[in-house]
Amino acid sequence: ERQLDAERAPPPGATFQPDIGDNRHRPPNDDTREDFVNRLAYSKSYSERWLAQQGQQENRPLDGGSASGSTHTADEFRPRTGRGPLVERNRDGLPIGEFLYENGREKLMRQARWEEERDKSQPSTPRITDASRALFEETKRRRYADIFDSVTRGDPQGRLCAETAELDGQEEAVTELLNPIVAYLQDSGDSLSFEAFCAALDYQLEASPEPTSHLFVRRGAARKDELETEAFVPQTDRHSSRLASRVR
Repeated sequence: ERQLDAERAPPPGATFQPDIGDNRHRPPNDDTREDFVNRLAYSKSYSERWLAQQGQQENRPLDGGSASGSTHTADEFRPRTGRGPLVERNRDGLPIGEFLYENGREKLMRQARWEEERDKSQPSTPRITDASRALFEETKRRRYADIFDSVTRGDPQGRLCAETAELDGQEEAVTELLNPIVAYLQDSGDSLSFEAFCAALDYQLEASPEPTSHLFVRRGAARKDELETEAFVPQTDRHSSRLASRVR
């Protein structure tokens, strides 16, 4: 016991006195000092002892293992990396550029078929096509120009200013959209060109809780009603009348 206490006693002058029990007498993990340095400086996969242990585990037969290999441990799992695809994708052997082009075209065709089937399954859902959207934007642009011209007709520079803005004669819904813009110009003292006016009016339309599409189709509907009430009376010149009388 005295010999054990003497072995555990720290050297003279030592202030740090750890007590790790009997583990201080366990054999080292490395055979030589060089192995110890390599283990600390590099990955354990570079250690000869580690490689020897891995070789023993690979050569060890599996006892009682099932056909599915469920007894494999995490150390024995080594996934294959850098492998090719399990299914041959370019079966026709096309060049890579042509293969990628055909692959993208097939994806677009599948997407188009899916959208077509979705439209057939949901016929009541309102949608706007690209052509209709372009026509609507063109009609809205013309309507913006008419509003801008009527509001700025009193301004010598043709710009929208709070002092020269004329809102009389505008529709009630249009006046409600223009009032915040004019109030902002009155507070800031700025003026708007046509492009800036379009951007400001677009912002007002997006922020409006009420539907505003009727502001851009009413003129077309009124023109249609006007055309329906007109009586069509065809007229021909004298030469055409003489030719018609000969045929009769």
